[in-house]
Amino acid sequence: MLESTHQALLWLSQITLSEEQLSRTQQLAHDVDWGEFARLAIRGGVAGLVTRHLDLLPVPRDAKLLLFKRVLQQEARGRIMLEQAVSLLQRAAERELPLIPLKGIALCLDRPYTDPGMREMVDIDLLAPRDRFEELMNLLVMAGYRPYRDHQHELRHAHHLTYCIDVGGQRVSLELHWTLYTRMYTTPDADEEAIRSAIPIAWQGVSILQLRMEHLLLSLLLHWAQHRYREKLKWAIDIIELSRSQPIIWSDVWNRASLVNGLRAAVFGTSLLTRLSGAPIQPYNGNVKALPLLTALNPEDQVLESRPQPGLLEASLISLLRCDSLYGGLRFLAMKASDLLERKMGVQLPYAPTANPPPRLTR
Repeated sequence: MLESTHQALLWLSQITLSEEQLSRTQQLAHDVDWGEFARLAIRGGVAGLVTRHLDLLPVPRDAKLLLFKRVLQQEARGRIMLEQAVSLLQRAAERELPLIPLKGIALCLDRPYTDPGMREMVDIDLLAPRDRFEELMNLLVMAGYRPYRDHQHELRHAHHLTYCIDVGGQRVSLELHWTLYTRMYTTPDADEEAIRSAIPIAWQGVSILQLRMEHLLLSLLLHWAQHRYREKLKWAIDIIELSRSQPIIWSDVWNRASLVNGLRAAVFGTSLLTRLSGAPIQPYNGNVKALPLLTALNPEDQVLESRPQPGLLEASLISLLRCDSLYGGLRFLAMKASDLLERKMGVQLPYAPTANPPPRLTR
């Protein structure tokens, strides 16, 4: 059973509270440490969600002010990022270049968040096909973006290239991804299929491409797994709210997860969320190894408190376990080791395992 502050945080991080949840939150309100609640909500990136419900509860003024101040900053930055993203998506569509929003941007295009203040966004994430990647890099430069990090290093060790632009006195960061499912789970065939099956929609008069729900949901699950189910509560809430917003073909999610060696990561993530929230997630009907060990290594309070990454040994073990194949897990650890050698010691290995970047950029 969750303690009062954690339980209130979990319930109030939802878009809509049931009458029963509201009643139970009001009953336990006097046992909640509202200062700690505000700190955890801000650290977890869910301040924009919890503030929607605070008028119904006896929350101290200081905690309210802290949260609303954060939300105002978050909403102003979120609107800038959303405007920038939609402008780029429109430019790409005019040139018949596939460009697809990911993560926070995708979720703020009316599924499930209807206001950029509801969901904290740190950067703009966009997915581009490998065979059109250079054209989209040029599009970013024409739009005023400039490289933010060493692109050659990112081609060797990341799954995206990072750009930035200054807008209204704020620096906006953008990650142009060539893969949907992060370094551990990347496969060009899965990425191409996701892009081909993207659905054109109209959003405020702009034609944009959106991933199918199953692709978007799996990408969120595997991104959360990449961070070892820690750091940001918002990533867990994203999955819960997306699963509630529209019907999901769960057999599709499990099949695609299996194809990219991410079935164990996806099944563990969804089972953890079901225990926490009762989200409408169809359980996987099959045997998945090592789930009890993953459960022991990832207790619920790590999620709710948005705790930082564990020590090296524990982090490495979780990384091995969240990949279906031992080879895939070891390959990922080799990627991380070669990245650290290069960043910390300036040692560049003659060959480093990569996330299959666009071939033309690595010649």
